[in-house]
Amino acid sequence: MIDVDSTYAKAFPGLPLIFAEGFQEDGRKSMHDHASLAITSCDGNVCSVTSVSRAGEYSFMLDGHEVAGDRIQGVRDIADRLLQLAGIEGSLDIVAENRGIHSGSSDSGAAALVTAIDGLLGLGLTENQLVAHSMPASETSYRSIYGGLSMYRLSDGAVATSQLTDSSFFDDVRIFVCPFDIPRFSADVLHKAVVAHPSYGGRSREAREKVARLEAMVADDDLVGVLGLMEGDARRVHGMFDDLGYNVIKPEMRRVTEIAVKSRDDGLKAYWNVAGGSVVYVFTLREYAEDMAGLLTDANIPSQEYRVAGPARII
Repeated sequence: MIDVDSTYAKAFPGLPLIFAEGFQEDGRKSMHDHASLAITSCDGNVCSVTSVSRAGEYSFMLDGHEVAGDRIQGVRDIADRLLQLAGIEGSLDIVAENRGIHSGSSDSGAAALVTAIDGLLGLGLTENQLVAHSMPASETSYRSIYGGLSMYRLSDGAVATSQLTDSSFFDDVRIFVCPFDIPRFSADVLHKAVVAHPSYGGRSREAREKVARLEAMVADDDLVGVLGLMEGDARRVHGMFDDLGYNVIKPEMRRVTEIAVKSRDDGLKAYWNVAGGSVVYVFTLREYAEDMAGLLTDANIPSQEYRVAGPARII
């Protein structure tokens, strides 16, 4: 039963911790287990916000521009399934905005969409159900539905997603986000290319073991271990990209990773991550945040301070 005119939802962009590189063409399903974070600026304003309301026919605005043709079809399919689940005929007016997001907007956009529709229709879906409905729009949308640290596991072809720990586990973490205005490879290009790497055949077992190690580290409150595992997996995956000629980490980005690594020699606990775009993320503990900010400033590298974010929600 709809008892409101419109509903707004907010979700935060995702970032891999154990990478999700490579996917099956059939349904864009991941090839192996992985784990992810949701992140945002310290004020929580880096996010996707989506509003939905009943309408005579479908319309979809994204960042102030009307979306039509094939691009709207996936959104319509998700909306139609949820309307059918609610036993309601009709269409929706959808207005989506990505606010300050450098990377990961497909995850947060999909999460905000299904959360807003669920709120409008009063379906009361669980997080697992929201993930299932959002994944056709973004195969890693679970990151933004759950918030905090979440994981994706495969067992005999069946997918299971869950939150490993909420954002409070990372209260002592600060993230310095360093964006670069340089060309990037599309995510699809990287996903398709990496499966040809000679060592990719062992990646499924490796990722499964890393996710198990991650679970143990969280259980032991080993925050630094989690960050080290993240950097190690980023090194592993970007090594495969580099071997195949897809150098995601450009020289100017490499400077930031080197600053993070060298800072550990000076006693800072700092670890880097790079997903598939042109952004470097430096994770450190709160007590070292001022020192890390100074190192980046001294190197003339602009940065923004982020934190680990919570789940998608109605606003």
